[in-house]
Amino acid sequence: MSPSLKALLDTSKKESRLLGEVQRLLLDPGRDSDRSVEVLHPSEISHDDWCHRAAYYQLKGIKPNKSTFISSWRMQGIFAEGHEIHHKWQNWFWDIGRLAGVFYCYNCKSASWEESPTHCPRCGASRNLMRYDEVPLFHDRLRIAGHSDGQDIDGSNIEIKSVSLGTLRFEAPDLLKAHTYKFQVRGSTKEFVDLDGLWDSIRRPFPTHIRQGHLYSFISQSFVDGAHATNGDEIYLYESKWNQKAKEFVVKFRQDRIQDILDRVKEVNYALSENHPPTCIFGGCERCRNYEGENNAPQHRRLPSRVGQNNQEIRVKRLPRRVQPS
Repeated sequence: MSPSLKALLDTSKKESRLLGEVQRLLLDPGRDSDRSVEVLHPSEISHDDWCHRAAYYQLKGIKPNKSTFISSWRMQGIFAEGHEIHHKWQNWFWDIGRLAGVFYCYNCKSASWEESPTHCPRCGASRNLMRYDEVPLFHDRLRIAGHSDGQDIDGSNIEIKSVSLGTLRFEAPDLLKAHTYKFQVRGSTKEFVDLDGLWDSIRRPFPTHIRQGHLYSFISQSFVDGAHATNGDEIYLYESKWNQKAKEFVVKFRQDRIQDILDRVKEVNYALSENHPPTCIFGGCERCRNYEGENNAPQHRRLPSRVGQNNQEIRVKRLPRRVQPS
């Protein structure tokens, strides 16, 4: 029995009025089907274990042998809570007049680049009839697309991250281990996590988050437009999920931190043009084997060329000052 089917069956074991139906809704794999599989997403390629060989198969439209859909409805709830934290902070930045990006009006169905508007510039509708659509970015040549969480009116990119124990298990396991203590209670070993000490020990953004923010800055700085130009600063705002404390970090963009990612992205695009998958840098990992089987492992050389530091060869598309949705 697949994990997805087991999770679905588990939702019907106990009688409920509403919870069971919500759980089944969250387990529907079609809910998030609008996420494009035709581009590379900074939130994915910024991870240490990103396999660009698997990305090649994904961009080719090849379906994996096993579904990678998250079968836990609790995990879907965790993601939803993270989105709500984003919206909360974005609205507060909007309140203080520091939020730039694309704003959409429900009244006249128009979208445009604005800075903390108090009303729709097209029809005059109040802010209550508008929503913030973040900072959409698209790099057509490298086939990278995504949304940064925001931009300050001074040109600094903004990344909002909700931090949970799950975040730390992936991003800073040594830090979590250093603040986890074991003790005996009635003959059983229990673990205690010093949450306050753990939060205080976070003194810089995690590497994955920095790489993701740098990818957004790379695209933003490649876009030559005074109205939307970034200043090279990245503001990382962390909120703790266990006590709602928040802290801010400011990091300067440095392309060398993401150069290896850019090289692999460039190789993926070259491999697509050659119709031949690139070499898995992990020696054939579970992700790429999921597309081809363990015994099917065609290889080709890595590209020696790199994306120029001055971005001269890069062409970037981004929403203009006034954007009409299609």
